[in-house]
Amino acid sequence: MAPNLYPSAQRLGSLSQRALAIGAAISWRARNSSGPT
Repeated sequence: MAPNLYPSAQRLGSLSQRALAIGAAISWRARNSSGPT
């Protein structure tokens, strides 16, 4: 495989991880601000 794929794959992994963390934080904050349903 081309060595160029490695850094891009790592960047994709970190980006997806950051996106997951941001999404979780947003959903958690929304759930918190809305209060008990």
